[in-house]
Amino acid sequence: VGVNVWYDGLLVRAFLVAAVVILGVVAGHRAAAETDLSSQIEANIEGLADPVAQVRREAAWAFMAIGPAAEPAVPALIKALADLVPEVRQNAAGALGDIGPAAEPAVEALGSALADPNPQVRHRVARTLAQIGPAAAPAVPALVAALEDTEPKIREEAAWTLARIGPAAAPAVPALTRLL
Repeated sequence: VGVNVWYDGLLVRAFLVAAVVILGVVAGHRAAAETDLSSQIEANIEGLADPVAQVRREAAWAFMAIGPAAEPAVPALIKALADLVPEVRQNAAGALGDIGPAAEPAVEALGSALADPNPQVRHRVARTLAQIGPAAAPAVPALVAALEDTEPKIREEAAWTLARIGPAAAPAVPALTRLL
């Protein structure tokens, strides 16, 4: 009996040591992954300023895949909303939407981008404001104007976005009522 207790105790200790080693390795991988993500974000921020449009477009697109963790890129994505290439502007808006409510500092620029000459950009901007949610309230006047857009999908997205903003979008009720 004494040998079994000693053996069981040794076995438990071996499992505990193995667990500690495994957890240490996992924690090390997590730290490495966080470092890799941080360097990826920095590289994509630099990519947004690249002279080659395709690089800027892909850098903005990469932030969509990163999602909320791309919050440090918000200032660079705001600048990308004014890019000369529509696909860069559209991807920048998409990335801001995937960042979500943390992209609130972009609301003013997104409100201005609702007047973009490209309908795909305007549509993506309206959707992005919906993803930001109630924090997008400062864009309500621009969204009300978007209710008069020539593109039906943009009018629809603007109405949906106003609903997502909630009570702060109350000034839009008369314009929404006219659309009924």
